[in-house]
Amino acid sequence: MNEPAKKIPTYEDILALPEGVRAEIINGQLETSAAKPNFGHRYVSRKLGGKIGDAADSGGLGDGWIIEIEPDVQLGSHVISPDLAGWRKARRGKINPHESLVTIIPDWTCEILSPSSGRRDRVEKFCIYQEHGVSHYWIVDPLNKTVEAFINDTAAGAWKRLGAWGENDKARIEPFQNLEIDLSIFWVNDSP
Repeated sequence: MNEPAKKIPTYEDILALPEGVRAEIINGQLETSAAKPNFGHRYVSRKLGGKIGDAADSGGLGDGWIIEIEPDVQLGSHVISPDLAGWRKARRGKINPHESLVTIIPDWTCEILSPSSGRRDRVEKFCIYQEHGVSHYWIVDPLNKTVEAFINDTAAGAWKRLGAWGENDKARIEPFQNLEIDLSIFWVNDSP
């Protein structure tokens, strides 16, 4: 007996979900979560997104950037919502304020680890971003207070690690090397 063909999820399946359900399509699977990120994750997202977003808006990042928080991005058959993503304005073009799905590959993505997303961010998304030509990938770990950065070496078909920075470092990290980032402002102080 033949098994029925498995339906491949689409962005319309994500849009049909109840409000508040977070979803991505990764490796042909619709991944859903009603769980909200913890405070440490949200704090880093707000602080880092604000720092880079403000610099982009003021022209402090050089050639012009568009920074978004949790956009839905289509990469081949995958629909992924990076915690932060950025595009050079020259590549992204004019923004449609009603756009919900971005089909242009980001120049930069950033994932902020949480207990439920760590493996997916470090393994599955790591590979998907590289394979689809995302130029830069940052992984932020609020628990260990670290930032790791990678650049896509498309000739080698692999990420090249640019470095890792910790709790109180001041860093200039590609592709935003024009911006000094004081990492100490991103971490929740867990002491009283």
